[in-house]
Amino acid sequence: MIVVPISINKMEMSDFDVRTNTAHLTFQYNDGINRVLQKKLVMENTESLAGTILTELRTTAKKDNLERAREEEDFLIIKFTVEEEESERRIKAFLDRVADRIKGLRQTRVATGYLDRLSNSKKLSIDFNPKSE
Repeated sequence: MIVVPISINKMEMSDFDVRTNTAHLTFQYNDGINRVLQKKLVMENTESLAGTILTELRTTAKKDNLERAREEEDFLIIKFTVEEEESERRIKAFLDRVADRIKGLRQTRVATGYLDRLSNSKKLSIDFNPKSE
C-alpha cells in the first residue's frame, strides 16, 4: 500500500473579473513534489467549490502517482496531512474572502475607493503553513 500525503501550502488569487464574478486561483500543494493547480472559478457556492477543489487535488495527485503504484503493483491511497474537514473549511474561508472582495468591488461607487479595493484584492493569498518565528 502506497500512501501519498498531500499538504496544501498556499492559495492565492491571481486575477478576477467583477462582471462575471470569476476568479483565477492558484493552489500550491505538495504530494512529495511541489505542484500547482490553477483554476478559474465562478464565485457562487463556495462550500461546493471547496469540496470540488479537494476532489480535484486528490484526483490530480492520484493521476501523478499512479505510475509508481503500477510499477510496485500496489494500492495507492491519497491522504491529506491536515484533516479533510479542516482543509475544506480553510479553502471555503479563503473562497468566501475572494467572493466578498469581488462583491465589495461591485458595490463601490467612488473611483478612489474602487482603486484602493482593487489594489488590496490583487494581494489576496493565504498560507496554510505559516513559518513560525
